[in-house]
Amino acid sequence: MTRTIVVGGGFVGLFTVLHLYHHKYPQSLFFIDNKDHFVFNPLLFELMTGEMTPDQVCPLYRELLKGSPITFLEDQVTQIDLLEKKFI
Repeated sequence: MTRTIVVGGGFVGLFTVLHLYHHKYPQSLFFIDNKDHFVFNPLLFELMTGEMTPDQVCPLYRELLKGSPITFLEDQVTQIDLLEKKFI
């Protein structure tokens, strides 16, 4: 089975896996980030002043991906071995 792995969250990583999923991408999608949550930096002021809650500004990736077949792994990739096709 062919897999597509997106390493790193943030706007680009999260957008990429969700975009592929919503466009019926045929391969399995894996999403790896070293944190379990997304941080929406433009709203940090609202979080600090109490106008918004932590789950609104820093939602868990598992919650954002709930209902999709995307597999989230909380881990850190430090190296990619292209010959062996594996992460280290």
